[in-house]
Amino acid sequence: MQVSGIQVAAATVMLGLIPAVCAAQVREPIPIREQTAGLLPQAKVPHQVARLTAFAEVPGAGIVTAGIEREGDRLIYSFGLKVAGHDGIDQVQIDARSGQVLCAEYNIEWDQEDVIAWIANPEVIAGARYRLAAAIDTALAQVPDGHMVGIKLRVQPSRRVYTFDIEVSEGPAVKRVSINADNGAVISVEELR
Repeated sequence: MQVSGIQVAAATVMLGLIPAVCAAQVREPIPIREQTAGLLPQAKVPHQVARLTAFAEVPGAGIVTAGIEREGDRLIYSFGLKVAGHDGIDQVQIDARSGQVLCAEYNIEWDQEDVIAWIANPEVIAGARYRLAAAIDTALAQVPDGHMVGIKLRVQPSRRVYTFDIEVSEGPAVKRVSINADNGAVISVEELR
């Protein structure tokens, strides 16, 4: 059997993730919280497999919250993951019947020099076609005299959305601006508080 370079690269990446995943599991024995009793036995995907999928979405993270809930006719695992040394909690939702990642929401950090720090899987970053810097400019143009207090990238099978939380200079309000990460279109501007 001949092995391609892509197969070797994929195996190398997966082998590299195994120690981090195993270490995270040992550190984080967070039980699955059921929204209502009896949901866990209805899952076709074991919670251990769903945990591994969540770890793969946010490499190097530890699980801080874990649950299973029903949304409409879907049964969904929800995991909150935190990478040591970084602010915020990333969220991953997994279909408990198929194992498909339904949604992943990644925090995006920046420092004093506006250097962006992605914690997400690098493939996720490459999938967002609209540059983050341009999206930041678009979001700030929606809220004149505001300043950025939070940035996230929400990834679903059908689309990617940047969400920007912008504190308004006048008054104690924060506005959330959502922008399509594929084409830069403003999806919504809403007041949070």
